[in-house]
Amino acid sequence: MEWTAGRIELTQPHFKSAAEGAEYIAALRGKVVQANELQASLVGKTDEIQAHMERTLKELQVLSSQTKEAWTELEALQDRVEEESQHLGKVSSTVESLNYEARRARGDFY
Repeated sequence: MEWTAGRIELTQPHFKSAAEGAEYIAALRGKVVQANELQASLVGKTDEIQAHMERTLKELQVLSSQTKEAWTELEALQDRVEEESQHLGKVSSTVESLNYEARRARGDFY
């Protein structure tokens, strides 16, 4: 067999006997069967890989969505913490003023 100009040309091999030729042909058929089995196996593996990739992509999309939601919640919590912090600052200032007034009213200052 020779590969020439995009096609296979069969040449007559020189066998010592018809049995040797039949053995050669049987070996070639065996290799074709093996090649077909390998191709089928590869197609199956490719399908498995594609299915796995699709599942992984869906999982990543869910995780991405959950991450966005968590980030939004975190930002809301940060805003709430800032508001509470400002409120506590005002309360603290009011308490300090009241304490000062109470000490002044008691005559703690000479």
